[in-house]
Amino acid sequence: TTPVGPAVIRELVAKAPLLDPAADWQVRYAFFARAGFTPAAQQAAQQHHALLVDLAIVDADLRRALVYN
Repeated sequence: TTPVGPAVIRELVAKAPLLDPAADWQVRYAFFARAGFTPAAQQAAQQHHALLVDLAIVDADLRRALVYN
């Protein structure tokens, strides 16, 4: 598996208006990828203040949650 590149970020951001958010909605971006994101994708996402989540982050968060429960 390869990290997500910037083209995927740009494509998904371009498709966001198709969701037809209400006028009073504020759009926030969160991207999920199994193998992470390339530096260029991270930079593209940063331009939109997007949250980037990869499998390592999910795994670490789940492990922490299990420790506290």
